Amino acid sequence: MNQQTIQKAVSLLKQGEVIITPSESSYGLTCDATNQEAINKIHKIKQEPSDKPLIIAISNLDQLSQLKTIISEETKTLSKSFHPGQLNVIIPTTDNKTIAFRIPNNKILQQLSQELNKPLTTTSANLHGQPPIYKLDELEKQFQTNVSLIIESGDLDQNTPPSTIYDTINKKVLREGLITEEQIKEKLK
Repeated sequence: MNQQTIQKAVSLLKQGEVIITPSESSYGLTCDATNQEAINKIHKIKQEPSDKPLIIAISNLDQLSQLKTIISEETKTLSKSFHPGQLNVIIPTTDNKTIAFRIPNNKILQQLSQELNKPLTTTSANLHGQPPIYKLDELEKQFQTNVSLIIESGDLDQNTPPSTIYDTINKKVLREGLITEEQIKEKLK
């Protein structure tokens, strides 16, 4: 990924725009996670309920402080053990909500978060209820007019397992993916 594209993407994110980025699995709609208007745009583009939770992508745990999160020792252990990687960790916030975050394996998402110095919201690029999009031509057909930038990474591998989702509040795996429940339990002993 060339620096010029990264700079353009960061500039658009600062302006509250929605861009499309590749992730570890499918393409994703991405914006500044601290900008509620940008998050609303994602829900509108996806034609989904505005209260549907989105995943937060960060480049380091310190960025979570911008979202009023409560970071436990368990959260630090999980992040140290599995990040960057395909583990989404659900944690509480100081306003009695929850967020799910990960430090992605995807270098583009990591670099964008680092350069913006903010957490990113990212969710699969698809209309609500439809499967994620892996092919560039489908992506362009569906979203070209709705986003400010598409960071192209060719067609993505549809066989990549989904990320695992672990809930630190209820101490359980909500979705098992590449990282197994057993691996998580082992690290939390």
